Amino acid sequence: MEKETISLEHQALLEPRLRKLGLDLIDYTFTNLYLFREIHAFELVQKGDLCIIGMTRDGVRYLMPLAPPSEIDWKDLWVGLAKNEVLFPIPEEWLPHLEGNGYERSQAEMDSDYLYQTSKFAHYPGRKLSSRRNLVHQFLDHYSNHATHPLTEERADDALRILEEWGSHPHGDPSFTDYVPCKESIQLLNRLHLQGRITYVEGEPAGFIIGEPLNAHTFVFHMAKGLTRYKGIYQYIFEEWAQLLEPDYAWINLGQDIGSEDIRHSKRSYQPDRLLTKWRIKKNTGTE
Repeated sequence: MEKETISLEHQALLEPRLRKLGLDLIDYTFTNLYLFREIHAFELVQKGDLCIIGMTRDGVRYLMPLAPPSEIDWKDLWVGLAKNEVLFPIPEEWLPHLEGNGYERSQAEMDSDYLYQTSKFAHYPGRKLSSRRNLVHQFLDHYSNHATHPLTEERADDALRILEEWGSHPHGDPSFTDYVPCKESIQLLNRLHLQGRITYVEGEPAGFIIGEPLNAHTFVFHMAKGLTRYKGIYQYIFEEWAQLLEPDYAWINLGQDIGSEDIRHSKRSYQPDRLLTKWRIKKNTGTE
């Protein structure tokens, strides 16, 4: 069985296949596979059909199918599944196709993607999000001389300045940092077909977001970095881009919390509308 570490050379092969799935999960993007290739030890292998081998944050080795069970014969994957391996991340909509195949399913809360109605970020409606609205108002009041632009290659150095200053401060457990993937996302903005927005305050770069469409109705924010000396910067940059996305995308995916209490608290403070479960599928004891 030939294994290849995920690289940019696999983009032309994998990107169309992943987009065809039309899923709401952040895992099924080439961007995620490439940027987090070292953290999850991603490799491309062929077990009947192409699949990805990876490692979850809690150390479980898994196979990630690149087509739904309705389109491929998963028997080769099933037979090749080692005792301690799982199929992952399996979306809810694929489970009916697996009924009767002798499997156990489980899920870990840290794997779930946080999904929000785009209108929630665009307007911060209701009492529970009033603090977010207030922070945006404070940002606008304090920094009237601000401007937001598309993040292009010409502005990449400004985004890197933000990232470097962000990275110079502690952000909890260093094992959860996305500094390196974020830096690569800026450097490979066009190559990875990413979009972004960058905000300046009095001419100085203050915050940015990088993302891409997952499908026709969901947009994912892969990276967001802001300098917290500009109070309300995160709430503002989320709102600003969500207002532009609102006519075209009903949902925004902020990814998972990867088991970090700080990330979990932050994402839950925006009142997610859905948590997208990613199932881990393993053989029942005694299944051949």
